[in-house]
Amino acid sequence: MYIDGEGGEQDSHQAARWLLLAAKKGQIDAQVRLGELLVTGDGIKASPVHGLMWLTVALKRAQTLGYDDRWIREKHEAAFSLAGEPVRRRAMEMADQWIANNSDLVSVAAQ
Repeated sequence: MYIDGEGGEQDSHQAARWLLLAAKKGQIDAQVRLGELLVTGDGIKASPVHGLMWLTVALKRAQTLGYDDRWIREKHEAAFSLAGEPVRRRAMEMADQWIANNSDLVSVAAQ
C-alpha cells in the first residue's frame, strides 16, 4: 500500500520499514520488493548492496523451497547486471550470512 499509494499517500520510507520487518521474518515477496526498492532507491536512499542481498536471499530461499522463482530470477538478474563486482561479491556474502543466521526460518518454511 505504501509503495503504490493505495488507500493513502505513497510513502517509500514506510514501505521500506514494513517490508524490512516482513523480510526479516522470512517473507519471500517482501524480500523481493525490499530488494527492488533498495536497488532503485525510489523515494529512499539507494543501497544496491543491500538490495541485491535481499534479492539473493529471496532467490536462494525460493529455489530451496521449490517455489516458481522465474519472476524473482528476472529481478535478481536485472539488479545483478547493474552492480559492479565489489557490490555483487559483498551482497552474496551478506546473503549467505543471512541465510546461515536464519536457518530456523528456512527449515520451518520447508516443512
